[in-house]
Amino acid sequence: MKVSIVIPCYNSGDKIHELLDSLLKQECKHSWEVIVADNRSTDDSLDVVKKYIHKFDSLKIVSANRKRGAAYARNIGVENSSGEYILFCDSDDVAGKDWLKEMTNAFVQHDFIACRWEIEKLNSSSVVKTRGEGQTHGLMDFAIVKYLPHASGGTLGIKKSIHNRIGGFDESYLYLQDTDYCWRVQLNGTKLNFVPDAIMHMRNRENLWQTYLQSVHWSTDDVRLYKKYLDKGMPLYPKKQSCVTLYRYTRKIPDLFSDKRRQSFIWKTGMIFGSLKGSLMQLMFIIH
Repeated sequence: MKVSIVIPCYNSGDKIHELLDSLLKQECKHSWEVIVADNRSTDDSLDVVKKYIHKFDSLKIVSANRKRGAAYARNIGVENSSGEYILFCDSDDVAGKDWLKEMTNAFVQHDFIACRWEIEKLNSSSVVKTRGEGQTHGLMDFAIVKYLPHASGGTLGIKKSIHNRIGGFDESYLYLQDTDYCWRVQLNGTKLNFVPDAIMHMRNRENLWQTYLQSVHWSTDDVRLYKKYLDKGMPLYPKKQSCVTLYRYTRKIPDLFSDKRRQSFIWKTGMIFGSLKGSLMQLMFIIH
């Protein structure tokens, strides 16, 4: 078995060294390589990565500059890989001890896998509370209604032939392309399996404005995904749930003035406006 670790990279010069250092500490009985797909970085990301080339048995940098987005960068990384199996990492995260060993062990029985999140190591307590459990204890559920499970793109592993069979990540999605990817793989007949002993330390946004924007983007594409999969078994969203959600949100408004709960409120605000934006976008698409 040969494994390729694909890392999409955009302006991660101040963080990617932590990921690469963590990968250097990994032990694995199988052959493996690291591929960094640079997606139009304008900082010193490439200079940082180049310092590691001779530290790994196999590390290469490939250009993913034709278009923007992690989906495109991941696809380019896979195209330039030589492994039978692919592991995806995000450039600002840190691989836990034995991550590679546990993931490659899981490949013996499964062709599509996701590791466990750990979010306390790289994040403040307010961010930890804001983001909730996520992928800490298992695979994630869709935000709107219960559908197929999914996992963060930087935690996934897949047999390369399956990735190629579904056409890779959908490059039209700048956000939630990993959710769409997970669903397409499963609808194509391959189950997504959780690997609890493989840990990836995840880094989330601390800045309030960035937190808000991420929440808006994700919620906007939640609506897009909901519409896309309605004819593929997606359950209908209960109409009364919108009123319940809005009522619960208004009761949280005082949290804006709390240092401990402000970030959580900002995240929820982004979700509300993102859902409205996504709904309006879909309505305009139907009208036209």
